[in-house]
Amino acid sequence: MRNFTEDWFWEPMFNKLPVGAVLISLKTEQIVMMNERFCEILGSTRSELLTRKPRELLVLKGLSQKALQRIESYDVANGLQETISFQSADGRAMSITAEFSLLASPANGKEPLILCCIDRAEIKEAPLPMIGQEELLALILKSGQDLISISNADGIIEYISPSATHLLGYRQEEMVGRHRAEFYHSADSEEMKQPGKLFSDSEIFNRSIRHKDGHYLWFETSFHVIRGAEGQITKVLAIARNITKRKIDEDTLARAQRIAKIGSWRWDLVTRTLSFSEEIRRIYGYQLEPIERDHKSLLSAVVTEDRKRLRRAILSAIKGQPDEIIYRIQVEGGTIRTLRAQWEVSARSEGKPIELVGMAQDITEESLIAQQLVENEKKYRLITENSLDFISRNTIDDCTFLYCSPSCYSLLGYNPEELVGTSAFDYVYPEDIGPLKAYLQRTLDETSLTPITFRYLHKGGRHIWFEVNCKFITGQDGHREIISIARDISERKRIEFKLKESEQRYRSLFEYNPLAVYSMNLEGEYLTANPNLQKLTGYSLDELVGMYYGPIVADKDLPRTQYHFNQAKEGNPQSYDLSIIHKDGHPIEINTVNIPIIVDEEVVGVYGITRDITERNRSMEEIKKLSRELTLLLNTVSEGFIGLDINGKVAFINPAGASMLGEDAGDVIGRSCDQIIREIRHDGSFYRGRNSPLRWLSCKESLSFEPKSCCGGAMEPASWPITKSIRSGIGASAKVP
Repeated sequence: MRNFTEDWFWEPMFNKLPVGAVLISLKTEQIVMMNERFCEILGSTRSELLTRKPRELLVLKGLSQKALQRIESYDVANGLQETISFQSADGRAMSITAEFSLLASPANGKEPLILCCIDRAEIKEAPLPMIGQEELLALILKSGQDLISISNADGIIEYISPSATHLLGYRQEEMVGRHRAEFYHSADSEEMKQPGKLFSDSEIFNRSIRHKDGHYLWFETSFHVIRGAEGQITKVLAIARNITKRKIDEDTLARAQRIAKIGSWRWDLVTRTLSFSEEIRRIYGYQLEPIERDHKSLLSAVVTEDRKRLRRAILSAIKGQPDEIIYRIQVEGGTIRTLRAQWEVSARSEGKPIELVGMAQDITEESLIAQQLVENEKKYRLITENSLDFISRNTIDDCTFLYCSPSCYSLLGYNPEELVGTSAFDYVYPEDIGPLKAYLQRTLDETSLTPITFRYLHKGGRHIWFEVNCKFITGQDGHREIISIARDISERKRIEFKLKESEQRYRSLFEYNPLAVYSMNLEGEYLTANPNLQKLTGYSLDELVGMYYGPIVADKDLPRTQYHFNQAKEGNPQSYDLSIIHKDGHPIEINTVNIPIIVDEEVVGVYGITRDITERNRSMEEIKKLSRELTLLLNTVSEGFIGLDINGKVAFINPAGASMLGEDAGDVIGRSCDQIIREIRHDGSFYRGRNSPLRWLSCKESLSFEPKSCCGGAMEPASWPITKSIRSGIGASAKVP
């Protein structure tokens, strides 16, 4: 029996099978071998199981009498499948499917061997503690069923829903019996030690839970506390919803608002409540609460001179008019800040406004600069005369130039005196005149305008893109004017066009690439994927986005895949082969290239390019098999075979050929053919030089007609035929006398 296992070619593959497998000898009633998966399912070690008889195995104990009779009579040539339920040695309730196959029949004089394969174990859910249906219903009604747990008053988990495996990577039995705080971030775990923070019947907690592989996910958790007749806590039901993406989006938005000094707000016109973002509260010096019952607190912070104008804008907003306004507020310490506010109106189908959503940006610095320009003409001219931007003053009615900075010559080809007294509309690209007039008319009542982009016509006939910042001011004579600063953004527009073109090319390369292309964040979660990845894995784009790659990778390749992914995160491109599991369960062999995504010299993600190499690997195996069969054939025939490369050196010789030449095969390989073979004609004379058939074939094989060093001399016997091999060189064969 031992010789069989030592010589068995498939033993390494047997040990790596993804299902449990055991090989049984019916003759000796002994276990020949078993793999690790079989031991894992039964909950015992290999050494323990090998000491038992096959009938003592839990798998065979659960077989029906009919199945046992078929096995003992070797009636499993076509296979036998049976479902068995039992309790493993470590106490787990198991339900498996066992398949029995006859590897060798005693009718052929061989030792009868039975192979038993056990499909993956399906672990039953942990028993649900006894609680009332009303309490379960209260929990379900309180929130959606994402991750449900039941714990005692001390926080020890007594039940966790099966979704824990999908969401957190833990099996139920790994979490049951442990304290809830063990699975949270350390900061949250410390907070949970405080009174009323472990759970709450009224408060909802947003906390981060550690996934089994180490990364953290944000969950929003609500609770339902079950109390006994005397008011003591008996059970705590909790339901947690994964809000990781929402949390990331909120943090990103808050960071963007802080950088841009832009705060957001929402006004519910039905309930009359206003809600303010953290950034807008910071801009207001925290004079506003997150939720305000009316707009009085907002108005109280506005300086007296601007309060009436802002109140008028608010009344227009309530009537459903989107608008923009600039006003000033006073914060603690007497500091004055200038804000630009904009909003949009949402209305019911009948047109009645129900909600305002807007933003406010702190433009204090920009406003101060503009004021200083107006107040100090000398400084203003110093700036305008030396600025590369086109600075101008225009009338309100027809936008006539009152002043043009010297830069207009380098930008537009006109001297300042050519422009002064003419209308700016005469130099605006025709298609942009209408939008520019509407923009100026719409914002006539404001002191400054948001930037606008349009095209000026150069004196030479071409058009130039400008980004223009405008401001309405009142001159010393009491007339209102427009001050504008126009910046040439033609290069930026060109870059934007190139960027858009590049983006479109990238998207085309991404969408229509014959390979599977995707991107992931540093946690290994898919961000984007083209249709080929969806086709390759069987998962839709909605399923892939946000999914961690781990569950798709075959278990045997997961450590190696994580290693290569970590290397890519460190900036080192990786290429490697692995197996993935299609959504329907079948394995696919792939080659994957991981490329780091680097922004500002920092790795922010990983690109992946994957192709299916299942057929390639299958073809390579076939080629290797054919090569082995050919080598076996040549080594067993009685004819002598010699293979030469294109330089006339021996590349292969079979044992019969080496024996005929009186040489060892290893000594012949690599030697020139003229050292071991001499060719003769039928009349007994020697072939020499270019007349040698072997030399002629060698030269023809290499597509060169120049003489090559090959064979010269006689070959015995003269009747040996000469043949040409394909691509690799030429060959000679001879029969043994």
